[in-house]
Amino acid sequence: MARNLAFFFLIAMALTACTSYAPAAPTTEPTPGSATPPQSGGQPPIILRVIDRGETVDGFLYVYQNIYFTDPDGDAVAVTYQEVSSSLSYPIPLPDEAILASAEEQKREVLATVGGKCGQKMELVFESRIRDRAGNLSEPVTFRISCITPPVVDTESMLVSRLSIALPIALLLLLGFWLLFRKSPGERLPALRSMLLLFFLLLWLKFIALILHEGGHTLYTILHRITFTLYVHPFTFSGYSRPVIDASIWKDILGSLTAIPLALLISLPVWKSRSPKLLPLIMLFPFVATFQDGINVTGLLGGDFRNLVQINGLSPIPFLILGVLIFLIGVVLLLAIFPLLGLDPKDKKSLFVLPAAMFLWNVLSFLIAICFVPGSPIDREYFLGREIVGTANMSFITPVVGLLLAVVYITLFRKIFPRLPAWLRTNTVQVTWKDLRIPAILATVSVILGLIIIT
Repeated sequence: MARNLAFFFLIAMALTACTSYAPAAPTTEPTPGSATPPQSGGQPPIILRVIDRGETVDGFLYVYQNIYFTDPDGDAVAVTYQEVSSSLSYPIPLPDEAILASAEEQKREVLATVGGKCGQKMELVFESRIRDRAGNLSEPVTFRISCITPPVVDTESMLVSRLSIALPIALLLLLGFWLLFRKSPGERLPALRSMLLLFFLLLWLKFIALILHEGGHTLYTILHRITFTLYVHPFTFSGYSRPVIDASIWKDILGSLTAIPLALLISLPVWKSRSPKLLPLIMLFPFVATFQDGINVTGLLGGDFRNLVQINGLSPIPFLILGVLIFLIGVVLLLAIFPLLGLDPKDKKSLFVLPAAMFLWNVLSFLIAICFVPGSPIDREYFLGREIVGTANMSFITPVVGLLLAVVYITLFRKIFPRLPAWLRTNTVQVTWKDLRIPAILATVSVILGLIIIT
């Protein structure tokens, strides 16, 4: 029996799917006498009947074609495909699918199933044939696929579930704020200024980091002269470069390969003259290495390098080691510039500032995703609405990440701080309202541009 056709995964890497299913097309019987004339080496396979079917699973449309065939010689080896027409602006690779049924089974009747999950908006027609070892081909059978409607995003249930989590987190942060500063009310305003400064910086940094990373992926599409969509924004949910045109190694690695060096080139020249005014540039490389590309290179949470390993059969160990190294370098550099946020490793202000800033970032991002992503252009074209809202939904874990960073900062980093080389030691500054002006402007511009791109 032939395996399921993998072309849908090459179209959109199986990211999302359609929602509703139209009734299956009528059973198609092969036209008598339309088979390819036998070549030397025996008789061609014979298509007995064809049944198109579809099913909706968890809101996703799956379309299949069941091809029942027999081969008098029992030597059918593959199902081959040829594109007839497509609404897409780029060709779809349709690799042969091996037939694993035994010779005895083939001489009776064998089922080959082709198809899969709708990955994006498209109208596709292709022909399938059965090929035997001698090169003989069966008559062609036509498979028409129509993916039009993206899956419905259940925003109401997600909103209720997230609010049930967000409200307790907000109460815990308020309680922590009161406990930390009840005996030192003079520290309350500095803590709030530090929190707002970090919140503004996170929006700006995520926007630039996504431009660098997804822009790197887009270079591969540009080289193939294909119209692309660059989906970048300052929010916690995923960014994208579409379309995904094949399974090339370059397609996977260009994101991090572009983002990490460019972020380093931006941050490195201003590292020596560290000051609050330069924070939007200084923090870029540590942010990219810690929150984006270090984790991406490890492949531990999926992403580009997990695809690279699985598709090409590479060992994950070198990528894991490299990714962990990039991540650790990013964390050390990030902790080293926390004093520019008004956070001294000797006080406990970080225990509120870091998780609170990330919590605000999460809440804003989730509300943007719920309100604007379903039915947006990228959802209508690439069926990514459910996935994007899902990543915004999952990003509520980042306040926990902020708390862990704060704990490391006031414990481990505090102990090693005096022993650090001079280029890693930064004097703590007192953040003023004036220091928030440039980050606030950059964050506002990032949000406006992000909303324009999203909607």
